[in-house]
Amino acid sequence: MPMSNYTNKRLLVLHRNANTDYLSTGFRGGGKYLGPEKALVNSFIRDNPLDVAEGMTGAIFIEPKIESGYPDLVIVLIEEKEIENWRPPEIALSEADFRLIQYLYQVGPGSESEISKGFGLKSRKSLDRLASVGWLKLAKNEFSPTQLSRFSATEIIAVEAKISDPRRALLQAATNTWFASRSIVLTGSKTRAMRIKPHARSSRLGLWVFDDSQLVQLLKGTKFSQPRSYVSRLFDYWARVAITNQR
Repeated sequence: MPMSNYTNKRLLVLHRNANTDYLSTGFRGGGKYLGPEKALVNSFIRDNPLDVAEGMTGAIFIEPKIESGYPDLVIVLIEEKEIENWRPPEIALSEADFRLIQYLYQVGPGSESEISKGFGLKSRKSLDRLASVGWLKLAKNEFSPTQLSRFSATEIIAVEAKISDPRRALLQAATNTWFASRSIVLTGSKTRAMRIKPHARSSRLGLWVFDDSQLVQLLKGTKFSQPRSYVSRLFDYWARVAITNQR
C-alpha cells in the first residue's frame, strides 16, 4: 500500500512514516500493528468499503495522537468544492486555538475577560493568533468566529480494530464518539463479532468483520451531528491542510 498517497477513492493516507511535518499532530511510534492486526487495518484501508461519493475527498489518519489516545483509524470526508480555493493560515494554529473556536461556536461571542475566565491568561495568545489569520473578528468588545473558521467535514469516522479482544475495541470505539460522527469496531472473527453485536448496537456503533477475505458490514452505526468537540475541528483542519499540501 502506498504511504502518504491517495487510495483509489481519493482518500489521502497519513501515518507516522509519511512526510507530515506540516501537520500539528503526531502519530503513534513503535510497532503496534504487527502480524494479523496490521493486516486487518491494511485490509480496511486497501478495500476502502465506505461510500465515498463523487465530488468527495478526504484523508485517512493511522493512529493519530489526540487527547484521548491513538485511535486506530480516523477517516475524514470533505466535499472537494469546500477546499478548492481554501488555503491554510500562514501561521500554525494550536490545539488551544481550536478549543477556543469550538467554545465560541457553542456559547456565542465573548469578551476577552469572559474568555480568560474559562481559558486563563494564555487565551490572549489564541485570540491574537486567530484574529491575525482572520478566523476571529472583534465587534463591540466581543470576539466571534468568522466564515474562515467554518467546519467543512461531512463526516469523521473512527475505526478501532481488534483481532482477539473485540470487547476492548467496543470501549475504545465508544470513547471515540466524543469527536467522531460515526464510530466503528473492526474485527477479524465473525464469531466474536456476533457476540458483541448487541452491545455495539446499543452503543450506536458500527461493526465490520473481515471474513473469508472480504469486509462485511454487520452494523452501520449512528451518524452523530458534527462537530462534536474541538478534536472534530482538529481533524477537519488537518485533513484540509494535508490535501492542500499534496496539490
